[in-house]
Amino acid sequence: MESGSSSRDKKSARCSAWGGGGGGGGAEGGCGGDWGCREMETEVHVSDWGGRNDVVWLELGVRNVVGGMWGIVRRWWIGVGGFCRCGIDRTAVVVDCSSSCSSMREGDWGFGGMGNGKFQKKENLDRLVKLRVIEVLGSYDREEEMLSGGKLHWVCGVDGILEVANGSDFEVHVFQSSSELVAKLQEKWSSVEKQPYPAMYSSVFGGIILDPALMVIPIDDHMVHRGHGVFDTAVLFDGYLYELDAHLDRFLRSAAKAKIPSPFPRSTLRSILVQLTAASGCKRGTLRYWLSAGPGNFLLSPAKCPTSAFYAVVIGEDISQCKEGVKVITSSVPMKAPQFATMKNVNYLPNVLSVMEAEEKGAVASIWVDEEGYVAEGPNVNVAFITREKELIVPFFDKILSGCTVKRLLELAPKLVEEGRLQDVKLANVTVEEAKSAAEMMYVGSTLPVLPIIMWDDQPIRDGRVGELTMELSNLLWDDMVAGPGTQRIPVPYKA
Repeated sequence: MESGSSSRDKKSARCSAWGGGGGGGGAEGGCGGDWGCREMETEVHVSDWGGRNDVVWLELGVRNVVGGMWGIVRRWWIGVGGFCRCGIDRTAVVVDCSSSCSSMREGDWGFGGMGNGKFQKKENLDRLVKLRVIEVLGSYDREEEMLSGGKLHWVCGVDGILEVANGSDFEVHVFQSSSELVAKLQEKWSSVEKQPYPAMYSSVFGGIILDPALMVIPIDDHMVHRGHGVFDTAVLFDGYLYELDAHLDRFLRSAAKAKIPSPFPRSTLRSILVQLTAASGCKRGTLRYWLSAGPGNFLLSPAKCPTSAFYAVVIGEDISQCKEGVKVITSSVPMKAPQFATMKNVNYLPNVLSVMEAEEKGAVASIWVDEEGYVAEGPNVNVAFITREKELIVPFFDKILSGCTVKRLLELAPKLVEEGRLQDVKLANVTVEEAKSAAEMMYVGSTLPVLPIIMWDDQPIRDGRVGELTMELSNLLWDDMVAGPGTQRIPVPYKA
């Protein structure tokens, strides 16, 4: 590729030599005559096998583009005018372009309709986009997924139509009927070996949904476009819902703070959640549920919404005890004001950004510190400490969410005091200096239930190892989840 060459004559010459010329943009086997040829330098390599030989994550890096406009790229065309198929030989990605081209090999250039792609090192590329390829060496007419970055914006439509940046000729498919759309959604889920969401409830539909293709909520729901909603989660472990009542009570407290009336009394909400879990057939995972101001319009106020909406979904996932220690950082993302932090609402952008910041720095998650310099909480978990005097300390809940799991831990931990393992269990303000000098540190949350923290801002917590008392506290919660009293564990009435 003559990087930096912008002569239309050079591009046209390449286009004709490589099977280009007329046919209009997007015609298989040639570059669009009205557009001219466009060039781009790319890297294609495997980043994740995803556990299946026919589902592969590829990274397509965009380093240099010569020419102004990109047109429609259909079915994974390279540039304009190349029909491509991607396959894996476990050492490189093989890309076949057009029917008469040979496979791309390392050192070749990727352009137009020819089978010639250059493999670059990832660190030499300026921007990356991820795409999920379905049916390797197949006919890519299914929906593919992409995440974009940088100035070039890649879009993949439901037809497998791909557009790059300034493509003014991008053609959007119009679904002519609900049956066509449902068929498309069901096609997407048909290739999934195990459904991750075995059941959903929607008060909008008025029942339980078992088809994942229909697990949707209205776009005009105020939870979607205004963030006016609250949620909560209960763990499903071996056919029992753990601490459902505690979570449901907090859920309704959050709803009251958010000024969202429930469409049902508490007893009905609880019955729906238990029946939903039974219908799912799932024995281990999480039960998540939301209360929204409801669908109706795109205004700020929900005053004209007919009713609030209740949604819930069972998510099948493995729940196991955490025994390995993790690294955390102090978040630079401002924490929520107490009015919002003390209710479990759907406005989680600060939480998301704090986790992303941690991941960018090689940590698992972050710690928020309030304006007075006291330790607050993690992005979606509480934090606790064991002092060198063997005291279990949890930060006060006045500015943060009162975690159901950490409150249960505060009820169980006195057992270790009775045994002489701990000296005290208490709520208190903890400065950063005090926290970093603690003997042990941990996250506490529903699905963990305890996650040891061994390093904070690259400083080891004591000797940088998982603490014995941390694991004893973890065992208390784990045993409570596995075989605790009936007040904590609700049996799910599955049908035979």
